[in-house]
Amino acid sequence: MAILIFFVGFLLRFLMLRSEKSLWGDEWYSVELAQKSIREVFAIVTEDVHPPFFYAALNLLVRWLGFHEWVLRLIPFSAGVGTVFLAYALGRKITGDRKSGLLSSFLVALSPYWLQLSNEIRSYSLLGFLSCLGTLLFLQLADRAST
Repeated sequence: MAILIFFVGFLLRFLMLRSEKSLWGDEWYSVELAQKSIREVFAIVTEDVHPPFFYAALNLLVRWLGFHEWVLRLIPFSAGVGTVFLAYALGRKITGDRKSGLLSSFLVALSPYWLQLSNEIRSYSLLGFLSCLGTLLFLQLADRAST
């Protein structure tokens, strides 16, 4: 069942990644930063409210793989797929029940909100992924400290 949920989450995000859609205002900001040097990215982002990691990673990815829309959407896509896996692990860790992990993973896999974030050239899906990862790691450390 878990493999089916993971596959559906991947497939939905992949189909959205392949759909032809135009960029919207905030995504153009990310695209512009992806074309600048790393030094310029950090200089510009110091005046922004978002942390620089996403923009720096996007910049490096574009340099390595080329300037294509699928490359620009690769980080949010990967983070979105990873969040489906982490939702399972986190749900299972919190409750100790496999069904809770499956339910949380299912909700993230099919959520229109998470699907949209997985397709936007913005840092939001990466933030969700890192938040889930941080929470999971914290809970594992807390378990080790209590034993």
